[in-house]
Amino acid sequence: EMTSGEAASFKGSYHLEGRELTVQINAKFRKRVYEPQDWPSFREAVSAHKKISDNPVILNMLMN
Repeated sequence: EMTSGEAASFKGSYHLEGRELTVQINAKFRKRVYEPQDWPSFREAVSAHKKISDNPVILNMLMN
């Protein structure tokens, strides 16, 4: 999941290699106070973060 804008951006991903799961999340909110023209990129970044956060990661661990 990725969005990019002047006011805010988000990049998130999961990667599974063998038995190792890597989760990367990079959210950048570049302002403390947002002007009306900044809201679309802010909204996209927050929505992308919510989307990736709302999907659970279920690990199946086999016991030997």
